Amino acid sequence: MAVGVLVEIANFSQAQYEEAAKDVMPGGRLANGCLSHMAGPTENGGWRVVDMWESQEAFERFGNEHLGPAMAKVGATARPEIKFWPVFATQHTH
Repeated sequence: MAVGVLVEIANFSQAQYEEAAKDVMPGGRLANGCLSHMAGPTENGGWRVVDMWESQEAFERFGNEHLGPAMAKVGATARPEIKFWPVFATQHTH
């Protein structure tokens, strides 16, 4: 079953996100196992990502192998808060 993934990181900027994205989403392509991705600033100067992944395990593997190193490379200092939930339904406009 697919899972929703909410990632929030304090003291993280759009510039840091864009730089890290070059490593984890080269050419704008989503990582294997990632079904959708949205990102934007939080109200308190951080960054929020809302994704849908094939599984929690797929996200955790991606986090360990790619995302963690990319975050360190761009100088992330805060530990991200990560929440998962089972995805029952998705809808989008065509």
